[in-house]
Amino acid sequence: MRRGRWLALPITALAAMVAAAEEEPPVLSVPGGGEPLIRGFRHEPRANLVYLDQRVELHPKAMVGARRNDNIDAVREARGATSLFAGVGLDGRWRPTTADRIDASVEALSERFPQDHRRDVDGGRVAAIAIHEALEWGASLGGGASRRLAQSETTGATLGLDQADATAAATVRGRISEASLALRVAGEEWRTPGPGYVEAERDLFTTGAEARATYRFGERSEARARLAGERRDYPDTGRFNDSISGIAAVGGSLATGTRSWFSGEAGLWARRHDDDFAGDPTYDDRQTLAPVGELAWTWDWESGSRFQTRASSQRYDGYRSNTTADHAVMASVMVRLGRDTDLTGRGELHRLVDSGAPADEAERTADETRLLGVLRHGFSRGIEARLRVDHVDRRSSADDDFERWIVTVALGVLL
Repeated sequence: MRRGRWLALPITALAAMVAAAEEEPPVLSVPGGGEPLIRGFRHEPRANLVYLDQRVELHPKAMVGARRNDNIDAVREARGATSLFAGVGLDGRWRPTTADRIDASVEALSERFPQDHRRDVDGGRVAAIAIHEALEWGASLGGGASRRLAQSETTGATLGLDQADATAAATVRGRISEASLALRVAGEEWRTPGPGYVEAERDLFTTGAEARATYRFGERSEARARLAGERRDYPDTGRFNDSISGIAAVGGSLATGTRSWFSGEAGLWARRHDDDFAGDPTYDDRQTLAPVGELAWTWDWESGSRFQTRASSQRYDGYRSNTTADHAVMASVMVRLGRDTDLTGRGELHRLVDSGAPADEAERTADETRLLGVLRHGFSRGIEARLRVDHVDRRSSADDDFERWIVTVALGVLL
C-alpha cells in the first residue's frame, strides 16, 4: 500500500481498497493492515475458490525466497544487503448466506540478513472483512494490522513499519448508477529511523471519509464524482505538522474499442497544516491548494496481456517540507509468454517538488527514474516461481541522490 496517498486515490468497494499494484496482486483480496506479505502470485490455489453457501474454505499458503538490495538505505554512499525470507499463511472464506461472506487472512513472515542481523525482522499480518452484497445495496466492514519491512515513499529507505487500519463502506445501486460512502481510520508506527529524522517523528494517525457517485453509460464507460476529506495527526510534533485536507474531483472512463479504454480524474486538492514545516515561516507552506489528477489508456490486446500508459499529478507529505508534489508518466506492458508464464515490464519518470525551503536554500526538486521487471512461471496449479528486478535512480537538487537495484527470487505455494 502506498503510504500517505489515501486521499489522492479513489475508494471503490472496500474489498479492493488495498489491492496491490497490477504486477503484484494479492493471493486472495483480503484488505487490511497494508498489502499481503505473501503476494505476487497469479495462479489460483489447488483447491476451489468458488464461494459455496454454508461452507468454510481454508487455503494454506507459503513463500520462500532471497533478495539482494544494493542500496538498502537509499543514500549516495550505497551499502548493499542480502536477505533470505520465508512466510506461511492461511486464507479463509465463509459464505453464511447468498448475500453475505466473510474473508480472513493470517500470515507470518521472517526475513534474515546474514551480514547484518540488526536488520532482521519477524513480521506478520492479520486481516478480515465482512461483506453484504444485495441487488440494490451493499455494505462492508474490515480491518487489519501488520509488521513488515517497507520502503519509505518519500526517502526510498527500507525501514521497519507497523500498520493498522479499519474501514466501513456502504453502497446504494441503481440500474446504471451507484453511490457510496467509505470511512477509514489508520495508524503507522515506524520502528527504524529514516534519513534526516528519527522514527518517532513519522508515526502517524489518520482518519478520513469519501463519498462517490458513478453513472454508467456503456461497457467500460462511466462518469464519476467524489468528495473526500482526511485528518492527519503526528503524535511526536516537531518538523512534521498535523493537517486537514480535502479533494473534489470528477472523472470517468471511456471505451475506445472492445479491449481498450481511457480512464482519468481531475480535481482540486487543498491541505492546511498547523504550521509551516519545522515551524519555520520561511517555508511558507502552511496551506497548499493544487490541481491533482491522472489520465490513463489501457489496452488488453489478448487474454493475459496488457499495455497501459498513464500521466498523473499528486501530492503527499514530504520529509523536507510539508508537501511534496509528484508529477509522473508511466508505461507498462504485461505479455503472456505461455499458458503458465508471463512477463511484466514498467517504466516511470517522476518529478518531485517540495512545497518550501529554508531561507538560504531553494525548494528541492528531484527527478526519479523507476524501472520494474517481473517474470513468473507456474509449475502446476497453485505453485509458482517469480523473478523480480526493481531499479530507482534519483537525481536531486538537494543531497538525497541515490541509485538502487533490487533483485528478488521467490517460490510460492497456495493450496
